[in-house]
Amino acid sequence: MQPILIKRSRADLIRQFDFLKKFENSKYLQTYKPWILNILGLTILEFIFFFFTDKDNFVTLKAITFSLICLIWVIASIYSTWFFLTRIKRRDNKIKSVINTSLTDRTEYYISFDQDKLVISSAASKTEMEWSYFKGYMENNSSIFLFPEGSIYSCYSFSSEEIGQQNVDNLKNISKSKLPLLRVQFNGITKYFVSVTKADIA
Repeated sequence: MQPILIKRSRADLIRQFDFLKKFENSKYLQTYKPWILNILGLTILEFIFFFFTDKDNFVTLKAITFSLICLIWVIASIYSTWFFLTRIKRRDNKIKSVINTSLTDRTEYYISFDQDKLVISSAASKTEMEWSYFKGYMENNSSIFLFPEGSIYSCYSFSSEEIGQQNVDNLKNISKSKLPLLRVQFNGITKYFVSVTKADIA
């Protein structure tokens, strides 16, 4: 297949990174959801214990448990603030830097693909990847994302604005025949694929 010029734009890159960020955020929420539910459950139990038992009984125990619940909320608030200011903010700043670098780079990159491999090339370099290199793919609106092993941000993404609707459709058709449609599994809160299993295939 003839190489196709990849026409990057700020709006398109932002849309693609926003999709990856939302996906990553949903995984963070899934990871911390049990902790959130446990804290809420303990708070409700403390409320019931504090207000619906005899006020003259368990005074010391009520004071201790109330203090513990307050301490848990303080720790959770501090950790949430730290998490946002470090991980999330650092990630967003890095993404902005990647977008700016991509748009200021004057190198013209091309994509070509067939049933055997996908190729990214420029005047100075050429990267060939067999389809077995990718662990799966995902679609979002007019974009397709091809995921190798590793961080979700190491994926290759292409949209109809970048390579044309017909080329995106052709790439999607080949991807569907070669790769599973991923519901990505994460190991804890790290951004690494664990495996591609039958459960990952829609």
